Amino acid sequence: MLNIEESLIHNTLKGDMDSFERLVYLYKDKIYNFVYRMTCSKEDTEDIVQETFIRVFKNLYKYNSNWKFSTWIYKITVNVLRNHFKKKKRIYSKELCQDMAKEIDYHTFNGPEDNYLVKEFYTEIISILHRLDYNHKVVFFLRYIKDFSIEEISTIVGISPGAVRTRIHRTRKKICNELKKLKEGVSYDVLL
Repeated sequence: MLNIEESLIHNTLKGDMDSFERLVYLYKDKIYNFVYRMTCSKEDTEDIVQETFIRVFKNLYKYNSNWKFSTWIYKITVNVLRNHFKKKKRIYSKELCQDMAKEIDYHTFNGPEDNYLVKEFYTEIISILHRLDYNHKVVFFLRYIKDFSIEEISTIVGISPGAVRTRIHRTRKKICNELKKLKEGVSYDVLL
C-alpha cells in the first residue's frame, strides 16, 4: 500500500500536476524555514526554494522509494544551497541576523529588560551560526533545526556518519567558544 507521498509521486509521474502541487504544499514551509535559517535572506530563500522544487519536478522519476522522501528532497535542497553559497559568497551582517531575530516572539519573558536581553543573545547566536562555514552550518542545522538523524544527514550531505558527528561536535565547540568570548565568565558547556 502506498503512503500519501508515494501516491502523489506516482500520480505526478503519470502527469497529474495537482498531485505535484500537493507534494509541494506538504514540503514548501519546511524547506522554506530551513533555507531561511541558512541564508538569513527572504529573497535568497524564495529563489532557492523555487529552484529546489524545479529540480524535484525534473528529477522525480529518479526518486527511489527505498529512501524517505524527506531525505531525498533535503538532499536536493542542500545541493541547491551549496551552489548558492558558492556563487554568492555573501557575508551575513549583524543587521540580517537582527532582522531574523525580530521575528521571534519575546513576550513570554519577565518584562521588557528580559525580552531585550534574550533578543540580543538570540541575535548573537544567529550571528555566530552565520559566520560558520557552509559545511559545518548545514550539518548543524539539519541536526538541530530539522532533527534529522546522523544517518539521514550522512545521506543528505554525502559524507560518512563519522564525519557528520565530527562536524557537529566541532560546530558546537566553536559556538560555545564564541559565546564564551562574548560573555566572559559565563559557561555554556551545557551545549557540549
